[in-house]
Amino acid sequence: MAFDETYFGTWHSNLAEVLKKRAVRDAFPPTLRSADKLEGIIRQLDLDLQRYALEWQRLSDMHKEYGTYRKIVEFIGEPRGLLIDLGSGNGNFLAEWGDIPSVGVDLNGYCLQLAETNLRQRGLPVVRYSKSSIMPNPEKGLDILPLEGDLHLDQVTLLTDDITELRMTKQVLEHKKAKADIVTCMLWGGRNVYETIHFLDQNAGSFDYKSAARLTKYKLMDNLPAILKSGGRFYLAMRMHPLAEQISSRMGVGTMEEMFKDLAGGRATLTKLTKFPLRQETGLTDINIRGISGVQNETVLYVAEYVMK
Repeated sequence: MAFDETYFGTWHSNLAEVLKKRAVRDAFPPTLRSADKLEGIIRQLDLDLQRYALEWQRLSDMHKEYGTYRKIVEFIGEPRGLLIDLGSGNGNFLAEWGDIPSVGVDLNGYCLQLAETNLRQRGLPVVRYSKSSIMPNPEKGLDILPLEGDLHLDQVTLLTDDITELRMTKQVLEHKKAKADIVTCMLWGGRNVYETIHFLDQNAGSFDYKSAARLTKYKLMDNLPAILKSGGRFYLAMRMHPLAEQISSRMGVGTMEEMFKDLAGGRATLTKLTKFPLRQETGLTDINIRGISGVQNETVLYVAEYVMK
């Protein structure tokens, strides 16, 4: 599939301009200061994001056909006010809600292009802001930064942003003097997450509980008060191995309910937690569990409801 627009050219020219400044060059690792090396990294990153968008389209369509998104919507119940979906992918979850004010946030502009197509094919009004730049970050390697954005309260808005920072999301909400009534983060988990966007955090490896905690407890939960009303609801749907309860106990985390309470980081109160079988994602959720025999490559989905304090 050919995408409507690609990001490599914009990223390359943007980074070349930024690196003209000596202070920026000196902050970057010496091995990454050559134009050829950086060009190769950016080109590969662009191709990886395209590949991920197409692969997630396939998997997300599988979950949609299996009824996963519909079950989550039924768990959440009747929506009210503004919905923000973090890590919105190809828009299948947003499409389940129909024509309601909503914002789909994703770092991957190619996912947002697919989401726009999918939502329009279902007759939903949608506007997409997916332009981005790329900037060196001495602590994290490379940052993808959105270049534009606005919030349309009468339709679906697709917005490029890093959900661990939510800089653009917070900015456009502040401009509109609005906050969400519901924030969702769907189908989090699996090895694909950090392996795909590891350039944002050079210390992050394959997905594990600590990686999830780093995102939710120390990043996402800290940012939620800026985008979600007090008393608003946050839903986290996390893909896990069915033996997760046993594994979390071995790690000293406790029960799954205790783990999800811990992820709130004091920002919110866990009010409901459910789980149901998830269609197998071959190749993305293989989990190597040492010392536990008879483990099969299966997946369950935990869905947690939090209320913001």
